[in-house]
Amino acid sequence: MLVLPDPLHSSRPEVHDRNQLPAESRSWVSLILRCCQQVHVLDDCFRGNIIRFETKVEFPDVGERDMSVSFLPVNGPNGIDRIACIGHDITDRKRAEEALRKSEENLRLAIVAGRMYAYEWDVTTKLLVRSPEYVNILGPTEPRILNATPEQALQRIHPDDGRSVVRALAECSPENPTIDLTYRVLVPGKAPIWLKSTGRAFFDGEGKCRV
Repeated sequence: MLVLPDPLHSSRPEVHDRNQLPAESRSWVSLILRCCQQVHVLDDCFRGNIIRFETKVEFPDVGERDMSVSFLPVNGPNGIDRIACIGHDITDRKRAEEALRKSEENLRLAIVAGRMYAYEWDVTTKLLVRSPEYVNILGPTEPRILNATPEQALQRIHPDDGRSVVRALAECSPENPTIDLTYRVLVPGKAPIWLKSTGRAFFDGEGKCRV
């Protein structure tokens, strides 16, 4: 943490013995001093505002790192007379976010290429929500979000496949929560569409299926 004085009592921020600091600390202090050259940063903070932003800092030993920087006003006997500057290394978090973004994009591409879609059916609210990719399989006439009781959902399944679906749902339990089905779904104006459905049910504390 670096503390900066009120510019009314000091012409510029001072860091004593900066050259005696470790190399990584000198990189951090240099960043702070560059930020302080932007007058609005200090002015806004001495008005009582907290300033936060993210930036990149080059450190001699570890290279470029992503940093989260905060400028915080500090009250003295006569009001705000100092600014505390705090930095956090967020490189690992940024890398994890980027890896997650790429993973989600790869999954989306795989879903599109494999003609798949995901859905979630809350049996308590009767709400069934499909992922956007459903339109590539079921077509635009089918709604993405719909209310469906188990009986209404079964009406959309080919009569010859209904019993196997009912049996699989009945056998689903906290000990055996996975479902793996192949059946035909009825879509108005189209021939029955074969679907392979793989899912997992979630149960509450009383063993009742929720999703």
